[in-house]
Formats: sequence, C-alpha cells, structure tokens
Amino acid sequence: MEIPDVSVVVPAFNEEGCFPSLFDRVRAAIGRCDVSYEIVLVDDGSSDRTYALARQEADASDNLRVIRLSRNFGHQAALIAGMRAARGRAVITMDADLQHPPELIEDLVASWREGYDVVHTIRVDTRRSAGFLKRMLSAVFYFVFKRLTGLELRAGMADYRLTSRKALEPVISAKEVQPFLRGMFVSVGFRQTFVEYQAGERAAGHSGYTWKKMSQFALHAIVGYSAVPLFWSFGVGIVTALISALYGLYVLYIKIFTVEAVPGWASLALLLSFFVSLQFLFLGLLGAYVAAIYSEVKQRPTYVIAEVTPPDDLKDVLTDDASPTDRHG
Repeated sequence: MEIPDVSVVVPAFNEEGCFPSLFDRVRAAIGRCDVSYEIVLVDDGSSDRTYALARQEADASDNLRVIRLSRNFGHQAALIAGMRAARGRAVITMDADLQHPPELIEDLVASWREGYDVVHTIRVDTRRSAGFLKRMLSAVFYFVFKRLTGLELRAGMADYRLTSRKALEPVISAKEVQPFLRGMFVSVGFRQTFVEYQAGERAAGHSGYTWKKMSQFALHAIVGYSAVPLFWSFGVGIVTALISALYGLYVLYIKIFTVEAVPGWASLALLLSFFVSLQFLFLGLLGAYVAAIYSEVKQRPTYVIAEVTPPDDLKDVLTDDASPTDRHG
C-alpha cells in the first residue's frame, strides 16, 4: 500500500455536529499543500452518531479511515491509537471540534518541509473557548511543569501538532499507560518549532473536558515527568523536624528553669494540627506517585479497538505493541 505524505489524526467524542464541516475544511487545507494524505478519525466511545456519520463518510471516500474504540478511553489514548494507525511520513494531530483551525495545516506542512521534525502549536487567544480562571490555571500549570521538569512547554500549547515519522516512532513505541503527549514530544528532541494560532469557535456541542479531567491530566503530567515534589517533601520534612526540635528545647527550658504556668492547650493543639496536616499532605503526594507506578506496572492496554473502517485495515491497528517495522514496512 502506498504510504501517504501526511496523515491527519482526529480523535472525536460525541462530535456529530462537526461533520461534514470538519472533513471539508481539512481536505481543503491539505489539498493546498500538494501532498498525498489520509485522515484517521478515532471515535473515542461516542454515544451519539459520530461513528455512524464518520463511517458513511469513509464509505464514500478513499482517504478516510475510521477507528472505533470499545469505550471512552480518553483524549490521550485516542491520540495514541490514531498515531499508531497512521501511515504518513508526517502525522498531524488535531481535535474534531474545529477549535483547532484546519487552515493551519498549511503552516505545519510548510515548517515540516523546512526540516522541522516537531511543529507545535500555541494558542494566542482563548477568550472565546475558555474563561479567565481556566486560562490562569493553565498558565500556572505550564509554569510549574517547566520549572519542575526543565522541558520547554509553553502556555497555550495544544495537542495540535505535526511530527515527522522519526520523531513519532519513539512516542508511539512507548508503553506508558497514562501518557502526557505534550511532554513526550518535547522530550524526544530533534528540530522543533512553534506556530501560533487563534482558537476557533466550537462547531457544535460542548466540551467534555471537565475540571476533574483537567486536574487528573495536570497531576499525571507532573508525576510522570518529575520526582522533584518528592524531594521537596523531604526538604520540608527536615525543616519541620528542626522546628519541632527547637520548640521541644523551648518547652524543656520552660519546664526545668522557670516556674511559669503550664503552657496552654492552644499552642499544643496548633502545633499538632500543623504537623498532622503536613503528614497527610506528603502521604497524599507519595500516594500519587505510588498510584502512577501501580498503573504502569499493571500493563493494561491503553485502548481497545472495536471496529475499523475500511475493515481490511484492521490488522494494521489492532495490535498495541507492533514494532515500527511491522506497522510501516
């Protein structure tokens, strides 16, 4: 089978309202790049007509492949499934809701032709798609992540990017159960650059990216890429131990060398609550790392594929551990 120049991987979860605009705009944008291409849509366990409509589109097209996961495994897992199924020499990942404007594909392909292996995108205007609190917390997350890991992640970075085949293979060959793709693509190295864009309006529906999912995403990212918080907890433990020792000496001094009244219960209760709180804080931090290790050592599949259209492509994408040679010849 002929290998296309570019594969466009699109995870979708309950995005029926985005069709057919999604396919029309993607095809129009990539058609101006003068490259051969394929579109790989991954239905991440949608409960609406996303898969049915995508399959209808695939039946009428020779450059659209549709993968249906057995349930909702999450955005990162759907991206991994699509990237492993992609055959292109370069792979573009983007969301289906059209907040990632397909017209930016031309800039991504142009940067790839200039020799860049990873072309990230940066949102420069999110007022239409996110409130002030969400934008502020996002900026804080990227600031903290960069300081903890040393990786060059920028505020506004999205999973809308282009990667060459040599930069893609180390990522899709990894066995992480809870991958943080933005960090993984920065950490692989090679020539990298950034392209800015303004987020578009959602074509339909509403975002399924809840505060709970965002919090889990941020925690997994930090725990997966940095052990610094563990060393911080050790340092804080030493400091609190020294404070406790000094206070103990003070108490002994009062007891032995003075005739002052018995110290009040308030200071004792305050100290007890302070140190007990610290203990629970760092136990929780340690628990987050143990939970991450627990998830990884189980080696459960990141995703499970239920169906592929066209069906002849099933053998190329069902395996979760095929080597690069097995997948791409």
